[in-house]
Amino acid sequence: MPWSAAGAFTTGTPWFGFAPGLAINNVATQTNDPQSLLSYYRNWIAARKHSPGLMKGELTPLDAGAQILAFLRNTSGESVLVVHNLRLSCSA
Repeated sequence: MPWSAAGAFTTGTPWFGFAPGLAINNVATQTNDPQSLLSYYRNWIAARKHSPGLMKGELTPLDAGAQILAFLRNTSGESVLVVHNLRLSCSA
């Protein structure tokens, strides 16, 4: 995610151009928006940092079927179940 609507990863020439939506998909625009993608990731990173199970727990993959990723993370003091719905939803 670029720093601003101007891009601003570097003063050099980037290898690739920026994705569409640069005006709203940047750190400066999303920093104070609690509903932004940036805030979403920051919240999950904070949750991980406060959870011994998520940070360093033993990983146990679970068979949850197609399009679901599920696993347990266990430490002696905490067990965390993580489930991701990998199904893409597309509207016609």
